[in-house]
Amino acid sequence: MIFQNGRRMRLNVRLRLLTTFIVILAGITAASAETFVMRISTENSEQHFQTRIVHRFAEAVTRRSVGRLEARHSASGFLFRDRDVVEAMQLGQLEMAVPGTWQIDRRVPDVALFQLPYFYGRDAKSIQDVLDGEPGRILSRRIEDKLQLVVLGGWIDLGFAHLFGVGNEIRCYEDVKKRRIRVAGGQGNISRLEGLGASAFVVPWTDLPAALSQKTVDGILTTFATVESAGLWKNGVNSAFVDRQYFAHYVPLISRRFWDRLPDELKAILRDAWQAEFAQARLLAAEAQSSALKTFLDNGGHVVEPSEESRRSARQALMVDQKRLIAVLDIDPALVDVTMALVGP
Repeated sequence: MIFQNGRRMRLNVRLRLLTTFIVILAGITAASAETFVMRISTENSEQHFQTRIVHRFAEAVTRRSVGRLEARHSASGFLFRDRDVVEAMQLGQLEMAVPGTWQIDRRVPDVALFQLPYFYGRDAKSIQDVLDGEPGRILSRRIEDKLQLVVLGGWIDLGFAHLFGVGNEIRCYEDVKKRRIRVAGGQGNISRLEGLGASAFVVPWTDLPAALSQKTVDGILTTFATVESAGLWKNGVNSAFVDRQYFAHYVPLISRRFWDRLPDELKAILRDAWQAEFAQARLLAAEAQSSALKTFLDNGGHVVEPSEESRRSARQALMVDQKRLIAVLDIDPALVDVTMALVGP
């Protein structure tokens, strides 16, 4: 009898252990099979090359994850304007966005590094060397730390922003003076233009057509690709002063609270899919800007490129104010020193 009771007890223990194992296994299986929806917001139109890059990324994520991570991309500011996406991700209202650096620097001042006078008129390689080097890694870490978001990978080049005239053409530095210039954002952009004698202020992309029709601006700081994406020559944009005001980027950001919920295999899919797009992005950006320049010319736009010497002279004049601007913008002086040592005089 004692033997039978002992046998029964051992059997009950084994059954309980087996039941516990089955419950744990079922939980693991259910967790591994959990599906996620990732809403991605961008502000540019469907025709913009940045929109196309992000859309391809979204399709790749959904495909590679076999539907476990459904990436839903909305363009043209349908979900949020870029100026609002950081807060939306922090509040859990959005999972991913790819805003321009000019939308981030008011929260992470060091991101305004590329808007300093030091970079005015320089070539693309100088900027890319900085972003690919230690200064770029520092910037991504500081974005993550200050915003509690995840920088998914490399920043997409937008390319050089130049000055575009509306109404009276911009053909030289003298024509810049007293212009009312629209900028997408960035106090560094505003300060630089004021240093050139213009009046600059922020107008969101979605509000720009109305500003142009109402003639509240007579100049725009933007890129050829952005002008082409909306056909802005139809709104009176008729000239370009190709002075390389600054080199703009888009930063891939993901909500930290969303990221922390994802299993490691889905995180890897996101990083790999972004890297695959980023590997082509610089070439696509350069091609898009070149093609957009031709389109602008074909539609009657007038283009003037100042000489390297005149750009250098303008940069030197603007540099007089750089120390004050670094303090006003709250950019880390040590980061500026590292950057200037990397690029040179």
